[in-house]
Amino acid sequence: MGVEFRCCQLASDMIGLKKEELIPGIEFICSKDVAELFLTYSEENQLIINF
Repeated sequence: MGVEFRCCQLASDMIGLKKEELIPGIEFICSKDVAELFLTYSEENQLIINF
């Protein structure tokens, strides 16, 4: 389906999550990249966040 999972390095460091605890295939990305993804997907009306 083309879904990619990424994990924010800063957030994972803050909660103590290590790369070896993630499901294989999930990559760490820096917080700057996370912010850019939020902007890109919100501009294209593809971003949905549920709390």
